[in-house]
Amino acid sequence: MVLGTFVPCLAEAQELFLTWGTTEVSDSLKKTNPERLAYPDELADQVPELFCIGKLLFRVSDTCQVLFAPGNLQYNAVQGTHRCADGSTANGSWRFAPNQWECIGAANGNISSSYDGWIDLFAWGSSGYDNIPPYSNKLNAKIPFPGEHKNIAGTNYDWGVWCGIGTDAPGTWRTLTREEWDYLFNNRENARQLYGYGSIEGMNGLIVLPDEWEQPADVSFGLNYSNSYTETEWRKMEAAGAVFLPYAGSRYFNGHYNLVERVGSNGHYWTASCTNRSGYEDYSMQLMLPGPGCGVGPRGMGNSVRLVQTKRIIKP
Repeated sequence: MVLGTFVPCLAEAQELFLTWGTTEVSDSLKKTNPERLAYPDELADQVPELFCIGKLLFRVSDTCQVLFAPGNLQYNAVQGTHRCADGSTANGSWRFAPNQWECIGAANGNISSSYDGWIDLFAWGSSGYDNIPPYSNKLNAKIPFPGEHKNIAGTNYDWGVWCGIGTDAPGTWRTLTREEWDYLFNNRENARQLYGYGSIEGMNGLIVLPDEWEQPADVSFGLNYSNSYTETEWRKMEAAGAVFLPYAGSRYFNGHYNLVERVGSNGHYWTASCTNRSGYEDYSMQLMLPGPGCGVGPRGMGNSVRLVQTKRIIKP
């Protein structure tokens, strides 16, 4: 995604999180907040050192808009280290997929503490916190809330909360809840006009458009399965804010949850929400594609993770 250009802010927002741009800012602004600054929309044009990313945002509730990560979450257990939210350092490296349509596929079956390769299908809550490693493939990868139904939203079991991803500090990213995914596809303004199905370089997936969508002049988009893009064509969609959720398959149970199936035909993305259905204590909520819709899956199942940043808080 292109994040370095200035685009107009939404008029109805009353407060906006603005990220530091590449130009030098005054010492007084840096002291106010070294990483981000809440600033009223009507004054945004008076702060040229900062840039607004309004056209890349997606409303996930009545009061919140988010920026999607530039690709699915990936992990290598052997290479490098990463920072954790408690200030410690852990083995292994986190990153986002180099391109939105890329996924690991069958190689996820090699998941282990010694596998020197990238994986992108994870058990629920397997951030590494509380001895639940990212390479967990046990039958019951339980979050230790026995007999209770608790979400991982805002907790260290959330990959983005606990882990530093690439050069980003722990807490930069987070996982959407079931309610937020549902709002994105069903409740935001013109929701059904803002997603469709298609492929990029032959990989099938779901295309999701931002709230302020402006179609690039020389590429098309339809609410069907006929959207097919080359890399060059997709770059234009991506620059306008489009997000692609690849059908990366899932890692299923065959004794150790290392059977990878349905790559290219189905996608399962973890939410931060736990089911509240009696008898499903070992299950959690997932976004199921195509569809889209939310269902339940066993916590040991390996699913995709697509993180977001909260970028705009709109006051009621």
